[in-house]
Formats: sequence, C-alpha cells, structure tokens
Amino acid sequence: MSNKNKNKKDTKKVRYGFNSTNAKKQESTPEESARKTRRIIIITVCVVLALAILLGAVLGIVTAVRNASYVMKLDRVGIDKGVASFLISLYKYEYIASYSGASDSDTFWNKARVTGTEGDLFNYEATEYLKEIVAANALFDQYAELTSEDKKKINLATKEVLNFKASGSEKTFNEKTAEFGFNFDDFKRGSEMIYKASVVATRVFGEGGANMQTMFGDWCNTFYENNYIKAKILIIRTEDTFAYEMDENGDFVLNEKGEKIPIYETDAGGNKIHATRPLTAEEKSERLQYVTELKSLEAALKENPNATITRNKFNNLLTEIAEKYNENVTSAVKDGYYLMRKSYVDEKSGTHELITTDYTGKLNLDHIVRELYSRDEGEIYSYETGAAIAEDVKSSFSYVCFAYRMEKPEGAYADSTLEHFFWDFNSLAAYFLYVDLIKEKISDVELKKKWDGMNPVSIPMNKDIYVAEF
Repeated sequence: MSNKNKNKKDTKKVRYGFNSTNAKKQESTPEESARKTRRIIIITVCVVLALAILLGAVLGIVTAVRNASYVMKLDRVGIDKGVASFLISLYKYEYIASYSGASDSDTFWNKARVTGTEGDLFNYEATEYLKEIVAANALFDQYAELTSEDKKKINLATKEVLNFKASGSEKTFNEKTAEFGFNFDDFKRGSEMIYKASVVATRVFGEGGANMQTMFGDWCNTFYENNYIKAKILIIRTEDTFAYEMDENGDFVLNEKGEKIPIYETDAGGNKIHATRPLTAEEKSERLQYVTELKSLEAALKENPNATITRNKFNNLLTEIAEKYNENVTSAVKDGYYLMRKSYVDEKSGTHELITTDYTGKLNLDHIVRELYSRDEGEIYSYETGAAIAEDVKSSFSYVCFAYRMEKPEGAYADSTLEHFFWDFNSLAAYFLYVDLIKEKISDVELKKKWDGMNPVSIPMNKDIYVAEF
C-alpha cells in the first residue's frame, strides 16, 4: 500500500474519532463534554416546548370547536345540539306521559293557554330541564369525579342499548336516531350526563347526608338555626283520660314490669285504640286547678318577660304535670321537643310523630308549631278546645294546650343523645342544600347563540332509545 493511500485511510479514521494506531475512541476534553451536554439539553427543551405548543394549540382548537358547538354551558360543562336533542327527545316522552290528555301532535302543542300555547310551555320546561342537567353535572365535577367502575357501568349500559336496538352497529343506530337529531356519540355523552345528575347528591353529600357535618358544617349550623325550634308542649285532658285495668279496690293492676295495663277498644274503622273513661269530679277539679295556675303564671310572664323565677316556676310546673298525667313520660315531655318549621313538616320530617306518641289522640300539631314559630324564645302560646282559634284545630277529645318556646342550644343536631329528634337531620340538610346549590347554578347557566336555533317542541318524542338502568 502506498504512503498516499495509507495516509488517506488514517485520516478517515481520525475524522470519525479513532486514533490511527490503536483504533480506540478519542477522549473528549471536559470543555467539549460540557458543550455537548448543553447542546443536547437545548435541543431536548426545544423539542418539548414545540410539542407542548403544538399540543396546546390542538387542545385549544378542540376546546374552541367544542365551545362553538354548545347550545348551553356552565363552567366546564356544556351541551351541544346533538346531546340536547337526545335529552329533549327523552324528556318529551316523560313530559307527555305525566300530562293527562297530552300527545306529541300539532293539535296539542298549538292549544292555547292563559299565556301562550302548550308548545311554549314545553319549550320553557325543556329548557329548564337541560339547565338542571348542566347544573347537576357542574356540581358533580366540582366535588367528585367518575370512577373506573362508573365509566365501566356507563359504557356497558350504552353498549347494551346499541346491541339491543341496532345489533351492535353504530351506523344502524345513527340511522334510527337521525329523526331525533342525535347519534350514538351524543347518546353516550347524554347518558353519562344523566348518570352524573342521578348520583350527584349521594356522591357530594354522602348516603343519607353522611358527609354533611364534616364537609358542610356551616350550612348545617345555618339550617338548624333557621329551621328548628325547641319547645315544651303540654296537653291537659279536661273531660276524660285513658282507661286502665283496675281491681275491686280501685287500684291499678300492674303487669310483670310494674306498668299499668291499658284497656283497648275498636274504633269505627276497625282499628284497635286505647280506650278512655270520663274523669271523676275530683280528677277534673285537680286538672282545672293546674290549668288556672299555669294561666296565672303565663299572664305574669307576659307582663314581665324577664321574671326568671316566674319562668322557672312555669317550666317546672309543665314538667310536673306532664310526669303526673302521661303514662309513658319521655325525655321530650320533660325537656322539650325539637320541631321543624311548618313548611317542611308534612313532606320531609317525621319529628312530629314523637308528639302524637306522647299524646295519643287527634291533635293539630301544625297549628301549634306555626304559632310557636311566630313567637320569640321565652314566649308562651296556649289555647283550649272550643275556643275561637284556627278553624283547622280539631280534636277527638277536650283539652287545654300550653306551648312554651324555649331557648335553643347551639348544635343540638350533633348531640347523639338527641338522635330521636335529628335522625333525619343530615338527609334534610343535604336535600335543601342541594336544592339551593342547583338553583344557584341553574341561574348561571349560559344559553349560547346556537340555542336560538333550537326548538324543543319540534324534536320528536323518544320512548325507546335510552338507558333504562345503569
């Protein structure tokens, strides 16, 4: 080999970092290594930044497109035309099914109302329904998130509908739902929103409101202060009393527990009730003396509400009489009842059942509670049957009632010894908090420009394509 060729070969090896004599990789100097490391870092950072910018741009475009398609939106929750069409078509079926004489026909929708038409009313109701769905989903996203089990449940449920209604074909499904204005993707997203709306209260507030006192303590205090009172209620029967078995000497017969044995009878409806007997002249006189004494103390307190001694005497006398004339004296009779505001009584609270347990017989407790709520703590309300009071006050027996609104302690709802009064407090507090939060969020739902092109009443009724149960 010539020197010329040999030199060329050696030069080529050196050019790629090898020594011509031992073919080992040449060692870089510290300065060269540092420059090389900095160059790699700079290139890597540039690549990452470029990818981030590109991804951000893509996500921004996706978000912008999605936002542009929404017909209504709140926070990060939005409904586009397809999802809205699915929800409205389903709501329309439920609406008509619950409306006597309704049908999905022009004849019905064009029927005049005092204001507008039946179609106008439906459009309003459907709009409010969608707002509520959006609001409930926004509340869900604020406090919770779908678990893997939730996602699996929704996915299986929607696929089951796809299989049953369209033999597993999305194309067939979309052809069937085209008349309603939604496709399978809209159906899945709408079904997820329905699912969230159906579980949001439990996820946020816990089963039966179990999370209320830990997560929403301030609300619980406010709910308690605004909606509960404490009161002693004494009913003194003035004509008759409950009948118990007695021996030939006129003494009560006691069972093995040392309790008096009630005498029962059957009422007109065939129900077994505790029988009564007329009061003796002596018994009646004693009771009326108590009534006179209580009325005297009540009058004195009206003249001087700050008379502590008089107030304590009145309070103690209520307890004394209750213990004397009630066969099964509960702590509520002696210490007072916790009662809810009238507007919640009938539908939501079973608290008043405690009073009817203590005072068997027909009493109008709503009237008593209403009167107590109109008074301040420390004030007394009294009446007797036959007096000129509210027409709805009726009774199956003659009595005098003394109701005393007591000072209410703080946080009594959290006292385990008072659970018989507050067994439903958490669920009630959760229910009314949910109502308040949803109302607030509904008012913030934004109707987008695309909503102007929606006419809910024109969307056909959908009675077949929905998830029956998740």
